[in-house]
Amino acid sequence: MFLRKSFPSWPLYFLLLIGILGLSSCDDKPDPPQFISIEPERGESKTLVVMKGENLANIKELLFNDELIPFNTAYNSDVALLFRVPTDISLGEKVVTVRTDGGSFTTNFLVTEKAPIVIRLSPRIANEGDLITLIGENFFAPLDVTFKTGEFVDGAFNDSISAEIVYESLDSLIVRVPEGAKTGFIRVDANGGSAQTNVTFQIFERKLISDFDGNGIVANDEFSFRGFTDQGNGAPYIRSSLPAPLEGNFLQLSGTDALGTVWLGGAESPGGDMVDSFGITTDVSSTFLEMDVNSNGRTNTWLLLVLREQNGSTSDFTARIQLNDEGWTHVSIPLVRFKDAAGFVVDPQKVNQIKFHLEDRDDTDQRIEANIDNVEFAERI
Repeated sequence: MFLRKSFPSWPLYFLLLIGILGLSSCDDKPDPPQFISIEPERGESKTLVVMKGENLANIKELLFNDELIPFNTAYNSDVALLFRVPTDISLGEKVVTVRTDGGSFTTNFLVTEKAPIVIRLSPRIANEGDLITLIGENFFAPLDVTFKTGEFVDGAFNDSISAEIVYESLDSLIVRVPEGAKTGFIRVDANGGSAQTNVTFQIFERKLISDFDGNGIVANDEFSFRGFTDQGNGAPYIRSSLPAPLEGNFLQLSGTDALGTVWLGGAESPGGDMVDSFGITTDVSSTFLEMDVNSNGRTNTWLLLVLREQNGSTSDFTARIQLNDEGWTHVSIPLVRFKDAAGFVVDPQKVNQIKFHLEDRDDTDQRIEANIDNVEFAERI
């Protein structure tokens, strides 16, 4: 008697086979994509964007809102995708969707105008309330122009303050220097991003020493005279003409180097124990002596500027400037140039006396002249 070997029926066999294949298909489903970062998070058309994540090897769709965005799989790996913002995409916030066979994720990207560029600012030095002009490109609204400030608020430094924008166009802005602004870079925030000036804007506090009209720390009649200037022996030194003044009165020093000593002398403000320091608070690298000068047509005229300290060095701290320009000229001399015979630099916070002396270097025995007005210390803050 023969035993017959039994087999499952064909329908049952196929059901088992389909079940096995089904289990295998579920096991082979790719892992869902994971988002890590997108750089940059904003940009104009054609901006190259790098998206980082995991399981990005088989991206099927890339969308901005519901709009399909082309991408090249040659720049696609399991951990990154590189693509460019399309040229015809609309501006604004976009929801970025990445889809693969394993799932999808979303993030955000802001399509903007071109990024702003600041080429120059003018003037570079101004005071609170003054207008300055910024020249550049891509000043697309919304706009915000901010200055540095050292204001201490709620336990922290508030390092920027917004300025009033008086005029705006795509390539220029006119803004008013805000109250509290300090020396630093100016920042422009526009639709396309941020940019800052390539040089610092500078703001100064000015301390008037004398304008020879009775204003300032030193009065007109407090200056004394030394040497061989025409203003010695009680002669008046305040002039209102010859040359034509900037405004009001000015100090005039003139004379002839008859003795060949080179040094003629000049005007000196009170010092020693008579006058406290001029009240300068900034350091030597941030302090400047400024004035308007005029040689009245005399050539090769040199002005020796002298500073003295209270409760400091007993030596003179000197600097020289040459007056060759026609008419009135505004000069600014950094205090780091004022050194004594030993090479030490003056301490601005101790300065309490200033002197203006003439030097003769042209060997012609001709009368030389220096006219001075609006003497002040400028402190960069």
